[in-house]
Formats: sequence, structure tokens, C-alpha cells
Amino acid sequence: MLKVKQLSKTYQNKKGIFDINFECYPSEVMGIIGDNGSGKSTLLKSLAGINGVDKGLIELNNRFISLSQIGFLPEHKAIIEDLSAFEFIELIAKMKKIDESQWMNTCTQYVDWLDASENLNLKIKILSKGNKQKIQLIASCIHEPDIVLLDEPFSGLDEYNRKHVKNFILELKNKNKIVILTTHKVDDFEDVCDTLAWIKDGRLSEKQSVHSLKEQSSTIFVKVSFDPYQKYKDEKGVIDVHKEGHVSIYCFDQNQLAHQFLKMILKFRDFQTISIHNQVVSP
Repeated sequence: MLKVKQLSKTYQNKKGIFDINFECYPSEVMGIIGDNGSGKSTLLKSLAGINGVDKGLIELNNRFISLSQIGFLPEHKAIIEDLSAFEFIELIAKMKKIDESQWMNTCTQYVDWLDASENLNLKIKILSKGNKQKIQLIASCIHEPDIVLLDEPFSGLDEYNRKHVKNFILELKNKNKIVILTTHKVDDFEDVCDTLAWIKDGRLSEKQSVHSLKEQSSTIFVKVSFDPYQKYKDEKGVIDVHKEGHVSIYCFDQNQLAHQFLKMILKFRDFQTISIHNQVVSP
């Protein structure tokens, strides 16, 4: 089990992450959603050991975590374009001092998951963005880490490559890996994530089960406090609005539109936690 407790990192401009707490289990894929500048990348870099943190605890199975147990795919990729895809993977494997037969077997498996065999002998500089992403995924996980951190892994990908990246994530899940990924789009989580949390201004909401969200009935309710004039009634997806004192309850018949609405609301509102209980989302 991965345990993160009171993790904080502040920059000189006062931005960062603040008192992050959560737990993840083997075979769990956790999604973190938030806008640009919300703290997504800072959180993953802090978990990966790239950022020094101000305070906090990161443990795996009740022990301090080792960098060798983590694989990290950053949002802004660093890759040597003059090498072939295979040469780049080989370089990373040698830097990590992995036995050749071991990393070759792992590479073969990953290439199969991602349908990337045609790219191995090509120079990276001539590959498409999606194919470069596949090669970086292979390289970042070539040491078979227990925890895989993926920052915006679907960004800029077409449907074909999105499908294979999702397949890669699900295969990692089947191998009992802990996967944490970030995105700013709700629909990126469909089919891959087990749990979901929102991040805003460096603060992470309580994570929720994606399965429980999918099991909800056809009507989803978003409860907005201090909204006496129902100012969001004309937003996309709202099918009805109920009023309870200073609280407005917005009704949706599509889960995705309800969460897009919630994301929009959070641009203007702070929160301590986001929770979904009895089909009500409360910012």
C-alpha cells in the first residue's frame, strides 16, 4: 500500500501543494483531475522524488519509498531524438543497471501492449507524438516499478494511441502495480481509473470510487451552496434545478456533464473536500 500523509511543497510564488493525504493499493489506478496550475504536476514530481518537499510522509508497505520503486512519465517529456527508439530504451535500462535479459523481456512485453514494434528501429525524431509517448512509457517503466506516475499521459494523442496507452495502464494494473495519473479532462478517466480525486489550488479532495459513480441512477445531483439565484441554471447538461434555502441542486442525466459542471464551479469556488454520496456532489 502507498501511503501519503501531510505532503506539502511550496514555491516562492506561494503556489504548490498543501497537506496532501491519500492511500493507494496494488492494482489500483487513481486519477487526479485539475486545471493547469492546480498542482497536479507538483504532486507527481514530489511523489517521484524530483521535488524536495517541505514536509510529509511517503511510504510503500510501511517503509520509506525508494526511487527504484517509482516510474515517472512527466508532462514535458525529455527524450534523445537522435537515437532510435530501441537505443533510447536500452540507454535508460543501462542507466538503471538492469540485467539485459530482464529488460529485453520487459521491453518485448511493453511493445506488445502498446503495438509499438514498428517503431523500435526508427529514429525518435521522425516518430509522431503518440509514438514518442509510447517509447517514453516503455522507458519510464522498464525497471518494472511498483508505482507508476503518469502526468497527462493522454495529452495530444489521437484515438488510436489513446486506446493503446489505456491498454498499457490496464496491463500494469493486472500486474498489481499502483498507477496514479493526472489529466484536466474528465473523460480521460473512463475505462481505466478505479478512484478519482480533484485538485485545486494545491489541495486534494477525498478520492471517490469511479465504480460507485457509474452505478448511480440516471439522475445526478450537484449541490451548490450559497447560490440563491441559481446562477448556473443555463450551463450545459442542466436538466432541472431545485432550491433549498441558500442551496441550489442542479440535476443532470449524464455523469460526464455533471463532472464537467463541477469542474467549472471549482474555478470560482474553494473547497475542503469533494464527496459523492446519495447521488449528490457538493463543492
